[in-house]
Amino acid sequence: MWRLLLNDISQGNVTSQLEKLEMTKDILEMMNLKLESENLELRLALERTNSDTPRLREKVNHLEIYMKLLKAEKSSDS
Repeated sequence: MWRLLLNDISQGNVTSQLEKLEMTKDILEMMNLKLESENLELRLALERTNSDTPRLREKVNHLEIYMKLLKAEKSSDS
């Protein structure tokens, strides 16, 4: 009789532990999905930044040349 009682108690404990593990697994899966989504957004942002960099460098280069021309023009007017 004691064995049956102890068995029932231990079975309940195992069930409780399994339920806790399932909940933990569900939470971890949700966190993983959120992190994967964030990772994808960051990768896309990085890709956009990398594709914009050469264009922006070229624009800065043109503006620097334009500034030099304006300075040269201003100094020749003086």
